[in-house]
Amino acid sequence: MENACSTMALSHKRGGAVVTITIRDVPVHVRDEIARRAKLRGQSIGEYVL
Repeated sequence: MENACSTMALSHKRGGAVVTITIRDVPVHVRDEIARRAKLRGQSIGEYVL
């Protein structure tokens, strides 16, 4: 399904605190591109986004 959307729930420990954000209605192709870029940097999606 090309137009399907997903939810991204990201948690990352930053400066001693855990930061959690939820992003809703993310088009799958956008989520996949973020995952691809994070992988290229050797990071998790949470590390890349935050």
